[in-house]
Amino acid sequence: MAKLTFITGKLNGHVYQLVRERTTVGRGSENLLCIQDSSISREHCEILVNGAEVIVRDLGSRNGTSLNGRRLIKGQQPLLPDQIVQFGAVQARLELEDDTGSSEWNLSAIHDLATYLRERERAKSRTTESAMSFDNGSSSDQSTMLLPAVTQTFKGDDNSATASLKPPHRSRRALALFALIGAVITFALVSWLIRNLN
Repeated sequence: MAKLTFITGKLNGHVYQLVRERTTVGRGSENLLCIQDSSISREHCEILVNGAEVIVRDLGSRNGTSLNGRRLIKGQQPLLPDQIVQFGAVQARLELEDDTGSSEWNLSAIHDLATYLRERERAKSRTTESAMSFDNGSSSDQSTMLLPAVTQTFKGDDNSATASLKPPHRSRRALALFALIGAVITFALVSWLIRNLN
């Protein structure tokens, strides 16, 4: 899974996982990744994820989007692991985690479940709620960082940002559990059939 680890200022050490195929970044609350920083435009850029491929596309931002200190050419460019992406004055490093399992069925079951959940999310109507919002202390507005599940406080130098998490939807958990159980049963049946038919 791809994730951004912020490496500058008050956001240093914060991590944002790129769980969706398209993540919008900007100062506006309608963005999935909302960063309250005066150097960032309301609709700054978007990050597109397709497996291990990550592409950053600038959306005509005032201060631009850069990769490893170079402004994006023609507005978009692939983002490679360990490269630094800069939104205005805010910098983050791309990290890719290896999600592969020890067996082929595990990989395909997880992939199929992720695809199903992605398609289900697309079918829902869009909300104006941001998936994550950062406040670096540069404005008087209080911002909330929304992540999945518990409430946790991060303390900075003089300011603190609170992570307020929504409890996961129970039906999603049940669906994920049933999908995983189904994949395990299917794998066991196919393995048994292959052994006994030979």
